[in-house]
Amino acid sequence: MNKPSVNIIRNPKSPRRDADRNPDRRILVLRVTHDRNTRYYTAGGRTKLTVQEFNNKNLKMYKTAYEEVLPAYNAAIDIIKKLGENFNFPSFTQDYKRIVHKKISSVYDVRSVFAEYMSDTTNPRPISDRTKGAYKTALNWLTKYKEKLTIEEITEEMIPKLDMFMRKHQPDISQNTINAHFRCIRAVCNFAVDRGYVDDKKPFKKYSLTSTRKVNYGLSCESLKQILAYKSSDPKAEFGRDMFALSFLLNGHYLSDLLRLKNKNISKVENNWMVQFIRHKTRRRSITVSIFFLDATMELIKKYGSINPSHPNDYIFPFLSNAKTEKQINDRVHDINDRANIGLHIVAEDLGLPFITMAQARHTFATWSLENGRNMADIQSDMGHANVTTTQGYINSLRTISMIQCKELKEQLLKEVI
Repeated sequence: MNKPSVNIIRNPKSPRRDADRNPDRRILVLRVTHDRNTRYYTAGGRTKLTVQEFNNKNLKMYKTAYEEVLPAYNAAIDIIKKLGENFNFPSFTQDYKRIVHKKISSVYDVRSVFAEYMSDTTNPRPISDRTKGAYKTALNWLTKYKEKLTIEEITEEMIPKLDMFMRKHQPDISQNTINAHFRCIRAVCNFAVDRGYVDDKKPFKKYSLTSTRKVNYGLSCESLKQILAYKSSDPKAEFGRDMFALSFLLNGHYLSDLLRLKNKNISKVENNWMVQFIRHKTRRRSITVSIFFLDATMELIKKYGSINPSHPNDYIFPFLSNAKTEKQINDRVHDINDRANIGLHIVAEDLGLPFITMAQARHTFATWSLENGRNMADIQSDMGHANVTTTQGYINSLRTISMIQCKELKEQLLKEVI
């Protein structure tokens, strides 16, 4: 590995905001090179030089320009020495900004540490674009909590305060969502410890970050009937109801799977339309889901999309038609899911039901299926789960119902005996 080098050069870019806009005269900047990668850093210089003036070291103008950037040059040399064999551009840049430009309140400003973690090329498991979105959301919460927060300030005492802050600013936020944000923050804190930026203060020592399933998450049969029968002139509420109904009728599968359906996933078996796909979340396990359509399902598909077998690679629903990259697809899916949840909030208020989200369509399907006598293995297959334990996590509400029934039966027995 080559050692980093730093040189004072004329700015390689033509000036854009200079008063004279003379491309022949340019300020001096620093050029840092490492492993054939080059970055340029402004060095506080103001005096502009032509190529001839820069090459003439005896000119007073050159000496003035050189003295202007010398402190930044010396700082860069010191930073390179400090980093030694651990030199990397993100670390160099954050130190350089702190020392030369004082743009960062601390070398361990949370923004710079998050950025370094997400761009860490030494990580054996690089962070995907989708996961980076989760880290950015966690960072947004931190900077919203305190604008110039440093990684040193994330302590055991601060975490409960951040928890309360999140709940205050987003009352409907779930504990699982908070824990997901905290897991991102913990990963970055551990990264900072490994890099020697901070001591290991174990800020999450007394804070459990395990995800939990909500009991009674599936809607009752009566609430389900109310939603399926719901009609509204409000387009937001109509969209929320329709997406919930579509998800339930297609065995509770998430919009992230349904919006990705293409014409090649649809076929006709005898007189039945059938959809077959591999769940997006379990693509590596190749779990194929097969579902027959109801007439109501087809009506919803035609309402928001279309089936055209002559174009097998076209999406059934047009929402993702212009999305090219996986990041664009994920962002669009999240937008549609949020739009559906907004509509469901209106539906719940109109019907006098508790808070409802699209996720409950999946739990409701599992609960409804078991309540109507279907066995666990069939429900597992319908939902595309790799193991039955995952399926059981969606029907915890039945355990509560069973316990209540058991209690009532025992009470009835005692009444007959006593």
